[in-house]
Amino acid sequence: MGGQKRNAEQRLVVHLRQFLSLKTDYMRTTLSGIRKSAQHLCADKFKERFGTC
Repeated sequence: MGGQKRNAEQRLVVHLRQFLSLKTDYMRTTLSGIRKSAQHLCADKFKERFGTC
């Protein structure tokens, strides 16, 4: 009985780790996407005024 519970806990930990790594990858890609779009906005808005970002 104890072995089954331990296996279930290990499975849960593995799922949590995979979920968290997926989440951090997603956050990283969205952050880089936001940064890129912000740079494009910066270029559009400020290039004509200041010549640079």
